[in-house]
Amino acid sequence: MFNKFYKTIHNHYSKFFKIFNFLRYLIPIFFGASILYITIPKFFDYEKKRVDIENFLLTNYQFEINNYNSIKYNIFPLPNISFENVNLIFKENSNKMKVNKVSIFLNIGSIYDKKFAAKKVVINENKLNLKIENVEFLLDFLQKIKLKLMVQNLNLDLKKDNESILKIRNINFSNYGFKKNKLK
Repeated sequence: MFNKFYKTIHNHYSKFFKIFNFLRYLIPIFFGASILYITIPKFFDYEKKRVDIENFLLTNYQFEINNYNSIKYNIFPLPNISFENVNLIFKENSNKMKVNKVSIFLNIGSIYDKKFAAKKVVINENKLNLKIENVEFLLDFLQKIKLKLMVQNLNLDLKKDNESILKIRNINFSNYGFKKNKLK
């Protein structure tokens, strides 16, 4: 009798622990599938999507890409597409900005979609030569952008009559988050 009672209790716990035995296999499968989902786009040719990316930047950020050296897909820190050594042109004012790296962070759910979508754009290490009359345009331009934009290490050279009046280095700007609309 005691043996039967012990066996019943033991079976009750084994049913409870079967769930954990099942999860032991399910978690590595889920982790492996998510790693594959993020790394497979590394093998895609983004030269074919260049037109879609340029249209996205033109419609949402009013940037036109003039020249660039390479397009790469990066996995870390988040999935993103980066352009290196880019000449960006403002759509409204046709000022040129030389940028070392433009990172376009992708929505994880839309990595494989035909329609290009992105979460935010980060512009790193850039130089902008601007006439003193166009400073107000630049400030209005940065405030009008609705999607997330971060500008890091902007070297601004203000000119009047083709002479440099003021050089400002390492300007950081973000239109989202804790430091929203603050120049540093």
